Amino acid sequence: MENEYEVMHGVCEFQSVGIVINGNYIPTDATIEQPLLIDRWLDEHKVHNQYNSSTKLCLINALSPTKHGRVDSYETTKEIWDALTIAHEGTSNVKQTKINMLVTQYKMFKMREDESISDMFARFQGITNKMRQLGRTYDNADQVNKILSCQRSGDQMLLLSKKSKTSTR
Repeated sequence: MENEYEVMHGVCEFQSVGIVINGNYIPTDATIEQPLLIDRWLDEHKVHNQYNSSTKLCLINALSPTKHGRVDSYETTKEIWDALTIAHEGTSNVKQTKINMLVTQYKMFKMREDESISDMFARFQGITNKMRQLGRTYDNADQVNKILSCQRSGDQMLLLSKKSKTSTR
């Protein structure tokens, strides 16, 4: 979602960010706490309504056809943004579940009998990269210790050599 947010923020006016976060601006009659009828809108209300429309258009135009298909039934920009956020990141519960599963994979990580060091290292990096994307990291020392602890004894020196080459790049 960060890329879409950056695109929208870079292309659309600053006012659009507030509409995405807070929802559409709806002119209301303070005395009865009801939306104003369109024929009672002031020029200021019309300008805000244009921001609502242009923000939605800007956001939709920044989407791929696949993502557009997921949100074309939503009416407001906030609804679209919230649906995209959930589709991309999941709810906080889903995100935490993903993190928990990856942490378990990390803790239980072992080199497979028929696996080369390169394949094992790629599989390990896949797990750590996914965790990093979700905000969970392990420092390099912990990762090296984890890799070394799951090695066949003859493979440890070869792996140390490979790890030092990748960390100097």
